[in-house]
Amino acid sequence: MSFVSLIGIYAAVFAAMIALLLLITHFVEVGNSAMGVILTFVAGMSTAQIWVMRERAIPAGARQWRLALACGLLATAVMVGIAALGFAADDRMMREIGAEDPMVFVALGLGTAVFNILLIRLGLRFGARQSMKTLPKG
Repeated sequence: MSFVSLIGIYAAVFAAMIALLLLITHFVEVGNSAMGVILTFVAGMSTAQIWVMRERAIPAGARQWRLALACGLLATAVMVGIAALGFAADDRMMREIGAEDPMVFVALGLGTAVFNILLIRLGLRFGARQSMKTLPKG
């Protein structure tokens, strides 16, 4: 399976989960601040399941790390974009943020990227191992 198609699968699953979350939170108040973590992890698991079902084997660790890096940066970009849109909608918050040191936000972005990469790698591992259990023996 090509690397670009795997990124596309992750992006599609991640976007679908975000849309589903937005739909659910429109009707039901969800006070869980860890939803971004859950979405990132589950999208990684789903991608790994599709990957294993097509290749009929657990992909090599280096391939999983490379995919986790690309998808982690993609997820971080989406998260930063959503946060920027939220901040831009509130002028008062933008003035307060503007007073902060920009390096704080750079460090926060880098920390989020590293966390997302590790979380997606963990999701890929769990998803791949779970999918291997469901493959027919023989």
